[in-house]
Amino acid sequence: MDERAARGEAFIEQDREFHLLLMEPLGNELVTQLTAAFWDVHAIVAHTLDATPESVRETVEAHHAIVTAAAGDVAAFTRAIAAHYAPIQRRLQEEPGRQEPAADA
Repeated sequence: MDERAARGEAFIEQDREFHLLLMEPLGNELVTQLTAAFWDVHAIVAHTLDATPESVRETVEAHHAIVTAAAGDVAAFTRAIAAHYAPIQRRLQEEPGRQEPAADA
């Protein structure tokens, strides 16, 4: 991913594999299948999220932080996961025409 990101290339398949590898030690086939399903959908809609070079770098940095923290620092792992999804959440919130759910829903 580092090399592809440095060249400005997409790395969706490598990203998918990264997340599936994270799920492997859990030994939970359902979680692995749900993660794979998420990535199947993400691959379809990723082009609509307008990734920027900055967001691609953030993704790679977040992956490094996740791997480092996975060695046993639960608090750092939690922070790394939250940081990893922050760019996607930001892009979804900035998406034109996005509607907030009704307050009474």
